[in-house]
Amino acid sequence: MKNFFAFILFLFFSIFSFAAELVLVQTTDIHGQIAGEGYQPGIERIGAKIQELRKNNPKNLILFDCGDLIQGTFSAWRDRGASMIKALNYLKYDFWVPGNHDFDYGVANLRQRISEFNGIVLAANINFSDQPANVKRWMMFHREGKKIAVIGFVPPFLPHWIAPAQLLGIRQIPIEKVLPDIMKEVRRHRPDLIFVAIHIGEFIPGRLVGKDKRQMLYRTFEKYPDIRLLFGGHSHMTVPLKNAGYFAKYTQAPALSGGVSCVKVTFPKNKFGEMTFSGEIIPVENMDPDPGLHSLLNEHRKNSIAEHKKIIAHVPFSLGGTKQFGEMLGKSLLDFTKAEAALCSAPSNYRSRPGKIRNSHLFFLIPYENYISVLTVGPSELKAILREQYSLKQKNMFMPLTSRRVKYKIKENKLYLDNREWTDESQKIRVALTSYAASGAGGRYVVLREITNQVKREEKNATLRDVFRAWLNKNYNRKRR
Repeated sequence: MKNFFAFILFLFFSIFSFAAELVLVQTTDIHGQIAGEGYQPGIERIGAKIQELRKNNPKNLILFDCGDLIQGTFSAWRDRGASMIKALNYLKYDFWVPGNHDFDYGVANLRQRISEFNGIVLAANINFSDQPANVKRWMMFHREGKKIAVIGFVPPFLPHWIAPAQLLGIRQIPIEKVLPDIMKEVRRHRPDLIFVAIHIGEFIPGRLVGKDKRQMLYRTFEKYPDIRLLFGGHSHMTVPLKNAGYFAKYTQAPALSGGVSCVKVTFPKNKFGEMTFSGEIIPVENMDPDPGLHSLLNEHRKNSIAEHKKIIAHVPFSLGGTKQFGEMLGKSLLDFTKAEAALCSAPSNYRSRPGKIRNSHLFFLIPYENYISVLTVGPSELKAILREQYSLKQKNMFMPLTSRRVKYKIKENKLYLDNREWTDESQKIRVALTSYAASGAGGRYVVLREITNQVKREEKNATLRDVFRAWLNKNYNRKRR
C-alpha cells in the first residue's frame, strides 16, 4: 500500500508539476558606447530593455556581458572604462567576461575595473599574478530551484593583438588544458544546465587557427555534450540562436550597443523530459534611454562632450583613409622615436573634413589604444617584413614604409640606406610601428610577428593617438581666421 501511494504521488507531480523557465540576457562588444557616440544606441538604451526584461522575469534572469566593454569611445577613454562598470553595477549584471580590448589600457587598469564591478568576472583561461577576489573560472547560479553552471573564457589569442607590456601581470592558459579539470569540478555539483560565455566569434579566422575555422569553438566544446549553450562575441556578428555542433546552441548579441541576445531555457517538468531553448535578438535603437542610468552617467557625458569639441589642430586637407595620412602617421612615429624608419597605415576608414581637427575626430581616426614598439633589425629582416607587407597590398592590410634614410625597391628586392645598397647584416636600424602590428595584427602579419620575437623590441609608453596628437599640434597648430 505504501508503495502504491508513493507511485500515485510520483504520477501526480510528473503530470501536474510546472516547468521552470530561465532567461539568459547577453550583451557583448559594447565598446564604451554610453549614449550614441558614433550614432550608436548606447548602453542607456540597452539599460531600458534590460529593466523591462527584469521586470517581466524578476527571479529567473541571468544578465552578463561577453567583453570588449571598456574601450572604444572617447568618453570611455577619458575614464578608462569606469563609467561602463558603473552602468553594469546599476543594471545588476551577474557576470562579465573580459574581451581583448578590455586589456588595452593594461592589466593594472583592468584589475581596477574588476575591483569596481559588483558581479563576478569569469576568466577561466588566465591567471593574475595577484588574483582579484571576484575573478572565477566558473560560477554556479541558482534560479527557480535550478542550478546553472557558467564557465567564462577571455579570447585565447591575446598575444596576437596586444603588446607584452600591456599583458604584464597575467598568464594565459590554453582553453583545452583548463577545460577538462573545470568540467570535472562542475559535474560534481550536478548542475541542471551548463553554458559557456566566451569572447570569440562563431568562426575563428584561419590565420589564427589554420585552415579549419571551426577548430577553436565547436571542436573544443563538442567534446562535452552537457555544455548546452555557447554565448560568443568579438566578431561583431549578430547571431540568433542556432545549432552549434551536435549538442550545443550558439548565439551572439549585436555589437556596439545595438541590442541584446535573450535565450529562454525551459526545464522539463520531470526527469523524462528534455530542456528546450528559444532565443531572440532584441534591438534597442528605438528604446528611450533608461532615466536612472542617464542620470548616473550625465556628468561624465557632459564633460566628455566638452572635451570632444576641443580643437587640437587646423589641417587644410582631409585626414584618414589615404596614403598621405599613413605617411603622416609614419612621420609622427619617426619624430617621437627618432627611429630610422616607420611602418604604419590608417587604423580606420574614417575621413575628416579639411579644417579644424577636434579630439573627437582624432578618436575616430585612431580608435584603438595601440602603443608604440621599436624593432632593431638588419637588412634581411627588414626585407622579409617589407615583402610580406607588399604581398598584402591588395588586402587592405598594407603598411607603407616611411623613412628619410631607407628606401626599398620591391622589384629588385633591394634596400638602400643613405642612398647606398644596404647588405651589411651587422649594421642595424630601428623601425617604429604599433604594438598591434608588432604582435602580428591578429595573425595577419606572420613574418613580422616571427621577426619581432627574434630581435630587440623596445616598448614606448605612448599610444599612436598620443603621438599623432603631439605631432599635429607641433606642425598644424596655427589657427585659421
